[in-house]
Amino acid sequence: MTTLLLLVACAPDVDLNLNPPANHVDLGLGYERAEAARDAVIRGAPGEVLDHLRTLWVEANQIYPDDDDQAAAQRELVSAVETGLHSSNFAGLAQGVAATGAACGGCHADAGAKLDRGSATPPEDGSMRRHYWGIDRIWYGLVAADTGAVQEGFTVIAKTRLVPDRPEDPAILTKARHLEVQVNQLAATVASEGSSDAARVQAYGQLLETCSTCHAWAGGGPPKWVGEPGAAQPDAAQPEAGDPDAAGSEGE
Repeated sequence: MTTLLLLVACAPDVDLNLNPPANHVDLGLGYERAEAARDAVIRGAPGEVLDHLRTLWVEANQIYPDDDDQAAAQRELVSAVETGLHSSNFAGLAQGVAATGAACGGCHADAGAKLDRGSATPPEDGSMRRHYWGIDRIWYGLVAADTGAVQEGFTVIAKTRLVPDRPEDPAILTKARHLEVQVNQLAATVASEGSSDAARVQAYGQLLETCSTCHAWAGGGPPKWVGEPGAAQPDAAQPEAGDPDAAGSEGE
């Protein structure tokens, strides 16, 4: 009873009137949900982020660890998700999602799980394709507890020009170029081996938030169009994109 009261107190607007599974949660679905939350941050859709985090919070509390180390990792995961759920702005949501990815990696490391996903070779051309590869590579590194992959992603972003010679609107281009410099400098700061895990997680949250801001100005963003060469850009931005204060009202 005490445990249930604590769970209810820690999760805003989460319906716990559920039939718990028989000592089992599909961790693959949990990973997909965490990644969906990340992609929603990139698109600038706080309502979607909150929806994914709420479901992930319930699922994380239905994991039954085998030992004390895994139990500690599970608590870290729940705490990371709550960071996003309790955030008052979009920046906090982005940080919560980044922390959730890192907490997933902690669980995987404690359980001895090995993940293998995606190419370790970045695209040779296409600024946005290289940028998105870097974002995805960092994410893989976080959830797989693979420090090398995290460094690879930050290194590519630090060296990649993120803004192409469009859009034609000079005002948008000027703002986007300013963000480009910030992103390159931020990635370069944490790409070195001496950077702490905490600093990299924080930097990743900042990168995700910056992605959504730039996509709002440019009129769209991944994962809808950046993945394939020659893919069309959407006609309009997501309606929620670029609103840093939307997290407190969307999806509530």
